[in-house]
Amino acid sequence: MPIVRRGSCCPRCSAPLVEISFLQAGSTMNMRSCATCHSRSWFRDDVAVDLEAVLAAMSSDRPAGRQRGV
Repeated sequence: MPIVRRGSCCPRCSAPLVEISFLQAGSTMNMRSCATCHSRSWFRDDVAVDLEAVLAAMSSDRPAGRQRGV
């Protein structure tokens, strides 16, 4: 189940961030989002990663035979 946290500040504009954390393939994934400047950043085990890497890892974890939109 994802965990939503508040408390840290955006490095771009200093506004509050919302952080959503979840486990993916044994790693802790974090998405940090700023509602003020609309920046988003992704982290795997506290190391910055790009969105394409997150999506690729998540799509490889999907159960076989399951289709999008189903």
